[in-house]
Amino acid sequence: MHEYFISMDSLRKPLFIDVEMRASGQLFNDFTRVLDQIALRAFKHMEPTAMPFSINVNVVTVFTAAFADFMDRTSKETLSRLTFEFRQADIVEHFDEFEIARGMIKAMGASIGVDKIFPQTLGLVDLDYIGASYAKVLWRDGAEEILKERGKTFKYMLDCGLQPILIRVDNPKALIVGAELGVNTFQGFLIDDTLRKRAA
Repeated sequence: MHEYFISMDSLRKPLFIDVEMRASGQLFNDFTRVLDQIALRAFKHMEPTAMPFSINVNVVTVFTAAFADFMDRTSKETLSRLTFEFRQADIVEHFDEFEIARGMIKAMGASIGVDKIFPQTLGLVDLDYIGASYAKVLWRDGAEEILKERGKTFKYMLDCGLQPILIRVDNPKALIVGAELGVNTFQGFLIDDTLRKRAA
C-alpha cells in the first residue's frame, strides 16, 4: 500500500528552519487543513500506482471545495483502492462531522483508516463502530508493556476484520511484540530500510 502525505520534516528544511510547528496547537491544525487541500489538488498531477493507497486528511477537509473536486474527478476504480486516513483524536473532536464524512466517503466507494493511535488510548474508541478498515497504532520505545496490556483490543479488532498496523517502527522488537498480538503489518524507518536493502 502506498501513502500520500505532505511531510512536515521536508517542509521545515527549506521553509520553517528551527520552527517547532507541532507545538503551536490550533495554528498547526489549521496549517494541516491547508496542506490537505494542496495535496488533494495536486493529486491529479501524480500517477497513483495500481495498488491500494491512502491519503491523510483532517475531518473538516471533507467539507471543502478541494475535497468535492477531488471526488468528482477521481474515477470509481481509483476510489475503490483509496483509504482516507483520519487521526483518532480528530475523529473524536469532530465526531458529528466525521459521521457525515464517513457516509460520503463510503458512498463514493472509498474506505476509512484511523491513524495516530497512541498505545495508551488504544481501546478508548470503538474502531469497528467508526467503520475503519485498519487502525494505525504508534510504536515507541517502552510501548511493549502497554501494547501487551491491550491484547484484548487487538483481538477485538482482528475478530471484527479490522487490520491493526504498527507504525513508526524503528526497532526490530516492534515486529516481535506485534506478531505476539496478531499484527502482521508494519510501517516505519526499519521497514523502509529493509525494503531498500532487498531492492539493492
